[in-house]
Amino acid sequence: MSQESLHTRHTLLQKICDRHDDQAWEDFVYYYEKYIYVVCRRINLNHTEAEELVQQVMIKLWKKIPELKVDKNKRFRGWICQVTRNTVIDHFRLLQRRENRLEKAYGSEHW
Repeated sequence: MSQESLHTRHTLLQKICDRHDDQAWEDFVYYYEKYIYVVCRRINLNHTEAEELVQQVMIKLWKKIPELKVDKNKRFRGWICQVTRNTVIDHFRLLQRRENRLEKAYGSEHW
């Protein structure tokens, strides 16, 4: 990845505020999907979990981006990283709730 590709393209951010600009979203996915995957892997998710959560993060971003106020002084990648971390935390909480329900339903002797 070149140093230039690590800089946020503010024109792209402005374009993706229109959720129906398919080309802008394809560009956005191209530039940020790998970054989100790396963040997931650094949080110790395996490959499959990371790929699944990348999709969840992209959906969240698609919903939140139109509300985002583009500010060249703020780190856009930092915001993406925080959304990714929150999605991972939600994922682990969901897994824990499922495990707790199963344990309650079947008792701890089955585990």
